[in-house]
Amino acid sequence: MLGKRYLFALLQITSGETSIGYETIEMVRASRRRGSSHSLLLRLHPYIHSTLSTAVNPLNDWLSDLGNSSYSPRGAIFYNIGCVLTGLALFPFFAGFYYWYTDQKWRKLLIVITQAVGFIAAFALMMIGVFSEDYGAIHHLWSLVFFIFNLMVLILANVSLMTHRKFIRPIASSSDPSQVHQTHRKFIRPIGYYGLVVAVINLLFVGLAYTSVLEWFTVFTALGYVAFLSYNTLRTSPS
Repeated sequence: MLGKRYLFALLQITSGETSIGYETIEMVRASRRRGSSHSLLLRLHPYIHSTLSTAVNPLNDWLSDLGNSSYSPRGAIFYNIGCVLTGLALFPFFAGFYYWYTDQKWRKLLIVITQAVGFIAAFALMMIGVFSEDYGAIHHLWSLVFFIFNLMVLILANVSLMTHRKFIRPIASSSDPSQVHQTHRKFIRPIGYYGLVVAVINLLFVGLAYTSVLEWFTVFTALGYVAFLSYNTLRTSPS
């Protein structure tokens, strides 16, 4: 019981709250003299207080708040580095769309445009990490660019892939290059339906309801689409 009262009083003192009694302050001071366990707690209390006072709530907090050094002084660097690394990882993802090239010129052109738009979205995500929320207007500019181009990618990718016919690709045998077998890759249509749902969520966020909870849904559902499409792209079967 004393430990709980001690921790509560300690957090009040470190957070600047002064409406606690003299008795409580004396209790804290006395506790400091009790031994090494309290000394350890004194060393840890800034981290405890920081953790308890920065609980994230998607209903109230924007995802970018995690990259704000004032809001999340110890975690902002990890969030911002994560944005940069995720943006970098999206470049090979969009480059991999070449697997879906066909002899249909309009479809191939649409896929190439999807790749170009995707590269811009990936770069914008990297810039969100470089120019965190601490930078104000430039951060919001790159965020807007990312969400707009992310929406374009979702629409273009689904238009070009949902009606994609079975794709036959000759693959040389790893053991004997002279032997060639064929693999086929077919777009899994439910992934397209999921992508359309993600596009609607993105559209609601960008154009209609600019709220924090939709930002969280937009980002994580879009990453889910990347994972599903990556699986579909790499999934091959011998024909």
